[in-house]
Amino acid sequence: YADLSDDRRTYERAVQIIDTVEPGAYVLAASWFEVAPLEYLHVVEQRRLDVTVLQWTEIPIPELYRLINSQGDTHPFYVTDSISWLAERYDLEYLEECDCYRIR
Repeated sequence: YADLSDDRRTYERAVQIIDTVEPGAYVLAASWFEVAPLEYLHVVEQRRLDVTVLQWTEIPIPELYRLINSQGDTHPFYVTDSISWLAERYDLEYLEECDCYRIR
């Protein structure tokens, strides 16, 4: 009834993100549905191994703040969606080429 075997939107979005972010970047994704395709690119395709993918919902917010503050000068941070608590503390620059946000 719902053959989605040709639906490649999730894969293509993951490729779009992973191919756009800067070297050494951290990508913060909200859910397993976003993390899994990015991890697939790492593990199966061995693509962009310099990029670290994190599911931010699994990390306490104070730890994320510490990570961004301690690594933000040397590693760029991206987030897959605009998140209000991040936007209160950091500038989120929307990047059309990856449909994601650069944390500044």
